[in-house]
Amino acid sequence: MRAWAASVSDALGATGLDLLVNNAGILTPGPLEILPLDAVRHEFEVNVFGALSVMNALLPALRVARGRIVQISTWTASLPLPFNGPSGASKAAMEVFAAVYRAELKAFGIDVVVLAAGNMRTGGPGEDGNGAGAHGRADDRARARSLRTGVRHVRCETQQHAGERARLRRGRGARD
Repeated sequence: MRAWAASVSDALGATGLDLLVNNAGILTPGPLEILPLDAVRHEFEVNVFGALSVMNALLPALRVARGRIVQISTWTASLPLPFNGPSGASKAAMEVFAAVYRAELKAFGIDVVVLAAGNMRTGGPGEDGNGAGAHGRADDRARARSLRTGVRHVRCETQQHAGERARLRRGRGARD
């Protein structure tokens, strides 16, 4: 990880890293009663420790640019669902770490926000690869195409001030 982060920092040069979108994540669905603990550990290894490793490795480059970290989460981190325990728990852990990072990195000018994704069609089982099921409606397919072409603004809950909304903009130096 350190060698990779060093090569990224070298490529960025003196400008540093403006934005890290931290989106490590796997899903281990099933009833907790029968999920092997090794599978749950593996999910935490990827979703928590993998994400922390990336953040820590890129902090020097983020400090240079006074950048922003966007930690991708899921709504199941705060509303646990049956058969989704490891995913919700690992993403909840990352939300706590993000809150701690936000406080610790504020003095360095690094902003940390959590973006909790909702349900979305992902081309998984039973989907036609266009983001909608084989019998999906035309507006579902159009919405999926628009998501693939890029989103300019993302609304997210910042945990900096309860209820405050922040708009993340693409581009160098974008701040609220």
